[in-house]
Amino acid sequence: MEWRECTQQDEQAVLEGLRAYNQPYIGASTDLSQCVEEDGRVVAGILARLLGDCIYVEILWVDESLRHRGVGRELLARVEEAGRARGAKRIELDTFSFQAPEYYPKLGFREFGRVEPYAGTHGRYYFIKELD
Repeated sequence: MEWRECTQQDEQAVLEGLRAYNQPYIGASTDLSQCVEEDGRVVAGILARLLGDCIYVEILWVDESLRHRGVGRELLARVEEAGRARGAKRIELDTFSFQAPEYYPKLGFREFGRVEPYAGTHGRYYFIKELD
């Protein structure tokens, strides 16, 4: 055996291995990720997957120049719509205290957990939204 830091290719192999292991229990995961491009560069995006009947949002990022313009809300709505079309019943995500914990309740999410402190003095907040 050889122990070393992972390359991007190694990370992909780990993800594929975990997804293969999970498949008999929750089915194949479906990528729901979306990006926003402006002038040839990515300025916002959401990395999300449908796992069974739950959408898991790993990352939601909007460039500072586009914040407070509804871009994050639209990205979440697009992922939610795509997930609903595939049978999603809930959407789950997390955020740090310095990011946007006050944002998600405005979109119908409820906090179901937090860890304080998580990283230094910053907390990590966990949210879920039940889909009708």
